[in-house]
Amino acid sequence: MRPVRLLSVKTLAAIAVCMGVIAMSCAKKAADPSPTLHTLFSEYFELQMKAWPTWATSLGDKRYDSLLADISSAAYDKYYTALQDYRNRLKAIDREALADSDRVSYDIFELRLDQSLEAKKFRDWTMPISQQDGPHLDFPSLLNSITFVGESDYINYHKRLLAFPRYIDQTIDNMREGMSAKLVAAQINVEPVPAQMDKIIVTDPTKSVFYEPILANAAKLDSAALQRVAAQLHDAIANGVMPAYRKLRAFVADEYLPMCRKEYGLWALADGAERYAYLIKYHTTLPLTPEQITEIGKRDLAEIHAQMDSIIAKVNFKGDRAKFIEFLHSDKRFYHTDPKGLVADYTAILDSISKRMPEIFGILPKAPCLVKVIEEYRAPEATTAYYQGPAQDGSRPGVYWVNTYDLPSRPKYEMEALSFHESIPGHHLQISIAQELTGLPEFRKHEWFTAFGEGWALYSERLPKELGFYSDPYSDFGRLIYEAWRASRLVVDCGIHYFKWDRQQAIDFMKANFGGTDRNIINEVDRYIASPGQALGYKIGQNKILELRAHAQAELGAAFSLRDFHDQVLNTGCIPLTALEKKIHEWIKTRKAA
Repeated sequence: MRPVRLLSVKTLAAIAVCMGVIAMSCAKKAADPSPTLHTLFSEYFELQMKAWPTWATSLGDKRYDSLLADISSAAYDKYYTALQDYRNRLKAIDREALADSDRVSYDIFELRLDQSLEAKKFRDWTMPISQQDGPHLDFPSLLNSITFVGESDYINYHKRLLAFPRYIDQTIDNMREGMSAKLVAAQINVEPVPAQMDKIIVTDPTKSVFYEPILANAAKLDSAALQRVAAQLHDAIANGVMPAYRKLRAFVADEYLPMCRKEYGLWALADGAERYAYLIKYHTTLPLTPEQITEIGKRDLAEIHAQMDSIIAKVNFKGDRAKFIEFLHSDKRFYHTDPKGLVADYTAILDSISKRMPEIFGILPKAPCLVKVIEEYRAPEATTAYYQGPAQDGSRPGVYWVNTYDLPSRPKYEMEALSFHESIPGHHLQISIAQELTGLPEFRKHEWFTAFGEGWALYSERLPKELGFYSDPYSDFGRLIYEAWRASRLVVDCGIHYFKWDRQQAIDFMKANFGGTDRNIINEVDRYIASPGQALGYKIGQNKILELRAHAQAELGAAFSLRDFHDQVLNTGCIPLTALEKKIHEWIKTRKAA
């Protein structure tokens, strides 16, 4: 038996101290909640990819390229149950023990979960179709996101074609649920839908938009594979996709459209007031009322109109603003006669502004941006242009989609403002930079808050003026037309959905206050009817960015750097305006202390 050796008091004290340090170290490790938080972020983002596989495809994640979402009511209930579980787990994490950067991510994650869980009660999936959204448009648009490289891509695409009839059946089931609950779209938004589908429905599968991947990429496959894939797609289109389109068309035309509401605004729904209040909060990320938003719109319009009148005087036009706009609409020098010329000018604008970006941005994206033409089946009801983000893996560039339909409604003097908004320095810069950021949770690289994203894009319309763009006074007037358009929509969106305006009131207000062409005004008003609240984010967001920039300039004086300010706005991805305001104020404080 080994003798027992007694330890001295000094040794025991030393051991006690060491054990205390070890215990404190263990407690500190145990108390660090960041790994748990980031695991939660990862699980959430993976759920988004699995639940919405076409979104995964658009980001360049090919793991789910063979799938379409399960959009049954049961699947939605399961999805929201998962979100509630994430919310419960998030609340169990000690926010105060997190690093500052993780606190920001925590707050954004909490806001997004709360917004999603609140949205569940509105059951928006029961009203999935309009002239601008729905599976009839989204499914063919998916082709713009798929990169066809090898046979496996065609196999996955074929599986998606086979899944489309099930997706349409679920869509119809959801719409019937909405009809039963008196949750139906405005009739004006559904009336164009059958005609849109008529442009997609064909009897010869080889003439279908869904067959185009074979025609466009035949050189990438050997002859045997090409024959095999072509036969599969031909069969899926003829016996699955086209019958599904015909089924959806018949349902919309014969059953759904007669049940659609004649009223334009959300106020006509039983929960309309609550629904619109939610959408205001969702799209602006600020606690604003319809009355406050309307007043902001009217105030901004007055300022913009004064700037317009200054340009009218500068070009020596004899007449008021209404007469000047009438002149802009009617003078042929302001319009292209050839779609190729329109596209060439858009491309030239994009090239010119791209070269100047290093002057006012320290962070620039690697992803390029290309100009493409909006598809024929979508063009008549589509906006003048829109942006599609790049694939994160670099396999697909950002795309600035432009509308060449009805050239007399696409004036040259609006082209600069439109391009700066949709491409550079607007959406392309902001979205691509966010995707390429390192050190952020994955979900934050692809997060979207309307007031930030669209507010930045509207801010970006004005920004190039500081670099010497808009040298043509008519183009500068076009910039003001676009800003007046966004201010007008604050009044119009609230007018339609809260103050019970009819469609013609909205059209008349737009005509009187911003000077767009008739086609664009009508398309835009119908868009506001279909997507309540979304149009509010632009001017509200721009105003906040301009306010923060002015505040930073006043506080920092000669130490203010526009490049640094822009990098601060963009270097943490798309965030709520409240988070942006806090971030810029902290940046100012740090710069003043340096």
